[in-house]
This record gives sequence, structure tokens and C-alpha cells, in this order.
Amino acid sequence: MAPNDIICVICAAPGEEDCVLCDECREAYHPKCVGADDSVRSRESFCPKCAARSSQKETGLPTTSFPSGDNPGSSTPTHQRDMMQEIRLLFDQMKARMEKSSESPQTPQVRTRCYACEKTDAGNKILCIPCGRWCHISCLSEDEAASTVSWKCALCTVARMRASTNVMDRLVDRLERLEQKMVVSAMDPRPSYGVPPPSSTVFGRSAETSQELSQSQASARHTGASKLPPFSGNPEEWDMFISAYEETTRR
Repeated sequence: MAPNDIICVICAAPGEEDCVLCDECREAYHPKCVGADDSVRSRESFCPKCAARSSQKETGLPTTSFPSGDNPGSSTPTHQRDMMQEIRLLFDQMKARMEKSSESPQTPQVRTRCYACEKTDAGNKILCIPCGRWCHISCLSEDEAASTVSWKCALCTVARMRASTNVMDRLVDRLERLEQKMVVSAMDPRPSYGVPPPSSTVFGRSAETSQELSQSQASARHTGASKLPPFSGNPEEWDMFISAYEETTRR
């Protein structure tokens, strides 16, 4: 097998010398793409999917069952399913980062003045949990007064918006890389290496040429990000987001 025949399942970059083969499913990946060092080359190693599956078995969590001939080690795995599993893993990571960024590293300070008018009289007030600032109810804007249950001061709101923007930028970048990997996989006619041929129905079309797939997927990459609904890390938003994602990649 030529060096360029081996493609990293994480970043889709070719090259045999830099890749390591998973001891379970024989998929190739770069150690750096999974946060591992070069020592992984001299010991037993598993790709993220197989490592997660092994962890589920050890902890007693239910594992995904596969139809006959459709397990990760077979010659015709469902590549799109693997992509969606990787995206779900990505969202779990993003959610953890967002939750961590929203946590205050210190105990909120005791504030003696209203955040808006700077007066010390208490009256009816509302507290910003992350930082300890408080504000008179009468000092709130109409929009703020309409939703006082989870009120945050302007400083904490801006900080969270910045953190969310950075997370979404990383998310869109990763989704674009996944789209590129799907295009490379669809154009590769080697089903024995875990990639469906161009005529596969995995992508929802029965007999597309590699050129047609490339054009449609390229179009999805350019339009997909603009059509995706916002995702704040709330698990309840996942179904709506993933439905929109699947719709953009089905073109």
C-alpha cells in the first residue's frame, strides 16, 4: 500500500509515516490528532472510536450494536454513522468547555452598591450569581426585567458571549474539516479500508460520481455554517442542530 493510500480518519490528511493504525479496527490516525505522543507507536493503540467503545464496556454502559457486516472492523462500515459519532463527541467536548468557562474561579465578592445606579440602598434587587454584583429591579431594562430568573450583569454577559463565540468558531472549523474528510472518503474506491465507494448510498444518493459528490459537499461546506441554528451547549438544542446539519450535508 502506497503512503498516500493511508488517510488519517481525524484530519483526512494522507501519509503513512506519520500515521498509526488502530489495533482494533485498523483505521489510521495521527497521534497528534488525538493528543497522543510518539510513544503510541511502540505500544498498543486505539483510535478514539474504539477507545470510547472499550471504555463503555469497562464501565458497563450500553454499547452501540451494529447490523451484520456493519461493525467498525468489517469491510463495509457505515462511514456517515462514524462521522456523526465524532460530531457528537465534539459537541460533548464543546459543552464541557462552555460550562467550564461559565464557572467563576473565585467566590463572588460582596457588593454594597447597585451595579446600575451605584446607590447603596437595598430595596428590591436581583443578584448576578457568577460575580456577586446586584441591581435594583427598577434599574433593569424592560428586556432584563422580563427574564430575571437567570439574570447576569453586563460584564458577565459579555464574557459569556465571547466564550461562546470562540467555541462556535472552533466548532464551525471542525465541522468544515469533517466535511472535507467525507469528500475524501467518498472519492476513495477502497471499501476494504473502511471507506465506502463513490456509488455508495451512505450519503443518501444511489449513483453519484465522485465529481458530483465533491461539488455537492463543497457547496454544503460553504452554506452549512450559515444555516446552522445557534448551539449554546444545552442538550435540548442538540436534536434541532443535528437535524439542520444533516440537512445541509444531504445536498
